[in-house]
Amino acid sequence: MKRVFRALCLVAMVALVATSCKKNEGTKSIDANIGEVSGYRTNPDFDGSKAHFDPSNYQFIWDQHDQIMAYNLSNSNPSESEFAALEAENGGSSRAHFVFADGESLGSKKDQILVFYPAAKAERMIQTNGNNIETFKVEATQTYNPTYKMDPNSMVMAAVSDYASNNDLGTFHMQHIFGFVNIGVAHNKPATDITIDRIVITDPHTNLTGELDLKLPEVDPNEFTTLMNELESGDANYASHLSTYLHRVGYHAHGEMVPQGKSVTLNCNQTLTYGQWTNFYIALRPGALYKGFTIDIYTTDNSTVPYCTKTFDETEMTHLIKPGYFRNFYFVTNKTANYPTGYYMEQNN
Repeated sequence: MKRVFRALCLVAMVALVATSCKKNEGTKSIDANIGEVSGYRTNPDFDGSKAHFDPSNYQFIWDQHDQIMAYNLSNSNPSESEFAALEAENGGSSRAHFVFADGESLGSKKDQILVFYPAAKAERMIQTNGNNIETFKVEATQTYNPTYKMDPNSMVMAAVSDYASNNDLGTFHMQHIFGFVNIGVAHNKPATDITIDRIVITDPHTNLTGELDLKLPEVDPNEFTTLMNELESGDANYASHLSTYLHRVGYHAHGEMVPQGKSVTLNCNQTLTYGQWTNFYIALRPGALYKGFTIDIYTTDNSTVPYCTKTFDETEMTHLIKPGYFRNFYFVTNKTANYPTGYYMEQNN
């Protein structure tokens, strides 16, 4: 069971959500919309009041020059399949909707267009034994960007579409494949400068990083969603269903050349402001944090010993990472009656 669960956490990064469009010729551009995420909680008050869900879904945005990997797949003759990294060049109706132009390199219409973000996580497609194989990777480190409160390149999104018109390659409603941990740190220690050096999440039960190969046309989004639901509900058939699915998609993890890891580090170098919360988002594969994990927060004053450590020993899936969903954790810098050092407010939603 443990082996197939780890396999799920690897294959989850390319669980694709399909959309259908009318087939027509065209090779000029791709329209891409970022899907919303849910589960985000606003920070609690400094008196220890409970946090509340954000009334609206959280919306990430595109940035100009973001790159997606687009695959023009021929299912009948995989050797004719083509791919290209396309760059966001101009906005659509909002920052959540961008146009990725210069898609001429994808060639003429074939059977299926698959889009994956970010392009840097895809090693580039190859043909092996008559199959279109792609290698995907998840790095062990992320770099905090205060504008986004996270590393925007750590998000993983995907979508499938046919050609939509003579002027574009299709409209893609990108779906989040990873989930997110929201770590809020409240600075309530007067006359003290504190800079967060890094935040480390360790899950001893799950491989959070590494590389894997998959057959692109075989990935079934509906089947993957069913598997996640079986996992969360404790369905006895989950392990056998997952094994069958992984065999069909040609799952292969690179355990020898690129070791898989159980920790993800967010490098921050972010100075806290007294009397305010600072939020840090970390993207994780779905299926993570289902059975115990540790959060370590390091400061620049002593980067070798955690400023704060919180370990969660769980037998249920209270904090199971799900695609496009936040899990929320709160810490403070000073021990008070309402907020002891390393305070954590449990959010079971």
